[in-house]
Amino acid sequence: MYRHGLNSLIAIIAFATLPETAFALDAAGVLRLADREMGGDHLNTVRYTHTGSEFVMGQSFRPGESWPKWNFDSKTVSINYQTGAWSEALNGNRTRDVIPPRGGGDPSGPRGIALTKDGLAWVQFPQGAFPNPWTAHDRNHQLWVTPHGIIKAAIRNSARLQWKTREGKSVAAVSFTEPGKFSATAYINEDYLVERIESRFPQTSYGEVPVITTFSEYRDFGSIKFPSRIRQTHGGFPSLDITVTEVRPNDPVDIVVPESIRQTTEIQKLTTVKAADGVWFIPGSHNSVAIEMKDHIIVVETPLTTERGRAVLESAKAAIPGKPVRFVINTHHHIDHAGGLRAAVSEGATIVTHVTSAPLYQRYFSEPRTLVPDELAATKRKLKLRTVGDKSEISDGTRSVEIHHMRGQGHADNMLMVYLPKEKLLIETDAFSPPPANTTLAPQNLPLAANLAENIRKLNLDVERIIPLHGPIVPLSELQRAMGPRQ
Repeated sequence: MYRHGLNSLIAIIAFATLPETAFALDAAGVLRLADREMGGDHLNTVRYTHTGSEFVMGQSFRPGESWPKWNFDSKTVSINYQTGAWSEALNGNRTRDVIPPRGGGDPSGPRGIALTKDGLAWVQFPQGAFPNPWTAHDRNHQLWVTPHGIIKAAIRNSARLQWKTREGKSVAAVSFTEPGKFSATAYINEDYLVERIESRFPQTSYGEVPVITTFSEYRDFGSIKFPSRIRQTHGGFPSLDITVTEVRPNDPVDIVVPESIRQTTEIQKLTTVKAADGVWFIPGSHNSVAIEMKDHIIVVETPLTTERGRAVLESAKAAIPGKPVRFVINTHHHIDHAGGLRAAVSEGATIVTHVTSAPLYQRYFSEPRTLVPDELAATKRKLKLRTVGDKSEISDGTRSVEIHHMRGQGHADNMLMVYLPKEKLLIETDAFSPPPANTTLAPQNLPLAANLAENIRKLNLDVERIIPLHGPIVPLSELQRAMGPRQ
């Protein structure tokens, strides 16, 4: 039983016999003992290396399916609890568990080092830093749902204590909320080791994501105890299954936010580029398109975050003044492409998406958003959906906007593309992302590009230019050039 601390005998007797209400003021004491038992009372930083599998959140082949599984040689996570900084670096290779691939998560280039600090998130490459604002809450959450991190967060947030029974054993359940960040309940066993964390953090596509993290097979690593096995689920789906191979307590971890990242904001006015009369291209890492209709605007894709989605909507209205955004076409359910839909719903726009995405979005947009209330939480507007099977069309008598299901696409089974017959423009994503000039398409993307070409042919679409939602506008000939002579 509880074997450590000045009042261990009293704790044993009370733990077995007293009602929960008798322990309401004991949370701080339980946390201090757990911190001491695991060596966290003198732990400022930690660096641990692990091998295993990860599942890429929000990138499933079909809505409601498990996320794509990737196996990796090893990763190193570095944490500074004093500064609230975290990084993760891949060592060696990362490979898909299933071939041919189903779903997203393929790296578009070198993986880089993922980092977070001061509420900012970015990826560090040799040539510079790339902002990742849509991952900031998740990475901060990962920092604190470590065994030592959760104890430190619970202490500073005056956690509440309840005694509970799990699998026939009594455990101390300490619950708290880190304002504006996440909420959590940590389960501390009779050896004062954290064995399970149930938490929630805000995610722009999902509202708030429920997460379960479990720790087992604790070992002594120098001055601290650390679990050898860590498993995690997000929203009920597996997201992590790792074996820890090395832990280095109090290693130097000095993470500095690049000035370019501090200056990056998703709410700045975005550039708009005229692609055709009444058609505006809104570039970024994830592009969007604004289409002018007789009395309204259609926006194709509000990606990444609510802030980015809002910036896209405002840029569309600035380029096409005096008209409301009535429809937002969502190409597919992947987390990066659906990330700004909360702004679209708040705007009052109807979301146009594939029929298989509807149940997922109905669930997501009915979830509470209390940790970090956003504009949708304030407006309380209800989700309006228009679903697409094989084809749908929006027309005002002058301009026709066709929405087609891209069949046979391995990236997402519900992928939509948008065709403007008058302008001979095709808007698509993830199937063909034009590579830099004088280079060829990455080999892993060739099947997706070939599928796009096959869909264009089967649908008999007269395409002159492609507007990809990753990369620049290009003539159709670039699709054939990128695939090379094999197609």
